[in-house]
Amino acid sequence: MRLTNTLRSPPLCEETFRYRAPGHPRSERQPTTNREMTGMTGRSALAAIGLCAVTATACAPDAAPASSDEPLSGAVPPPAPCTAEQLTATLREESPGAGQRYATLTLTNDNAQTCTVNGFGDLRLTDDDGKALPTDSWRTPDPPPAEVRLEPGQAAHRRLHWTVVPAPDEPATGPCQQAPARLEVIPPDRWGTVAVPWSFGPVCQHGWLGGGAYAS
Repeated sequence: MRLTNTLRSPPLCEETFRYRAPGHPRSERQPTTNREMTGMTGRSALAAIGLCAVTATACAPDAAPASSDEPLSGAVPPPAPCTAEQLTATLREESPGAGQRYATLTLTNDNAQTCTVNGFGDLRLTDDDGKALPTDSWRTPDPPPAEVRLEPGQAAHRRLHWTVVPAPDEPATGPCQQAPARLEVIPPDRWGTVAVPWSFGPVCQHGWLGGGAYAS
């Protein structure tokens, strides 16, 4: 029985399969195309086609792995920055230096949801009526900004520094500035304010007040 050209092997077989009929010497050129394989026995040709099918399957590219960037179903989003409504503020005076004053500002998460504080926020001194007083809010890189995760009841702290030494254009005797009644604290990445009473007297150098970032 002889195969005709109606029995065609896969293209991969034409490129990779080299059939050597029994009894043919190794030096003799072997058939490499469907036309040259016409002289094969039916059983040999079918075996060759089966081998090509196995080879093609083995050489097929693996399925692409699932992307690791796909979000996990049911993943909990990270907590948002704390809003002013979630926080309460307190001030605790620290030991003074020569003409220098210090206090620790504490923001406590007074809400049932976890939130974060990251950075410096802003500060504003006001009088009893909420009118803004001169405030020169400044920042120092120690400690640097870092995210502080606040579970309900947890707090972040910022050390504040100001001076009672008047600037050249401030009164040399008497108060250098009007004594503030409150400090309004603006949390990082937010716009609302948290008010805390101020009982430490005037802030000289036109309200020069600041410090490092919030830390746990």
